[in-house]
Amino acid sequence: SQLTQQGFTKGLAMAVRENALVFPLRVWIIDNSGSMNNVDGNRIIETSNSSQLRIVNCTRWEEIRECVNYHVQMSWLINAPTIFRLLNP
Repeated sequence: SQLTQQGFTKGLAMAVRENALVFPLRVWIIDNSGSMNNVDGNRIIETSNSSQLRIVNCTRWEEIRECVNYHVQMSWLINAPTIFRLLNP
């Protein structure tokens, strides 16, 4: 499956697919308030040696943006409709 190709174990891939059946729609409310400019978030990045990872400081907005991008890809992989909305219009 595409999930196992992404590195998920068979059991975890099966659990994710089952979760998509139980919760057929996902709704995310994303905080876009001014506090998201605070630099107290963390991101995981690859180093020049792609097999190693490093945690770096970032804004809360950068942290949530990376998280949302991951879940956009995950939604596509498991064919689970997902709605993303900003907290403040």
